[in-house]
Amino acid sequence: MRAPNQALPPTRAQALRARGAGESSPGVFRAVCGCCGSPIYSRRPDAPDVLRLRLGILNDDPRRRSLAHFWVGSKAAWFDIADDLPQFAGGPAEHEQELATIIKVR
Repeated sequence: MRAPNQALPPTRAQALRARGAGESSPGVFRAVCGCCGSPIYSRRPDAPDVLRLRLGILNDDPRRRSLAHFWVGSKAAWFDIADDLPQFAGGPAEHEQELATIIKVR
């Protein structure tokens, strides 16, 4: 889930930033739990004010829903997608026009 950096309360944001974090690959900054290594969020230099939160860290309903399924071209053969959301073989950047249409409809 993408969220503005300022969406996190200051104390939570400070706590998340304080844990194991660093540039995991050129241009991608990732923060992980200092205890278990689980991913918490990522940030990119082209959008420094946007955090890409891992939904598994949230206790409450984020009140946002998926628009589509991505990377289904490489999903496990045994995993069945059981909803009617659009499915794309690649990532969101490869399907910007289709996503714009989906967003307008919602």
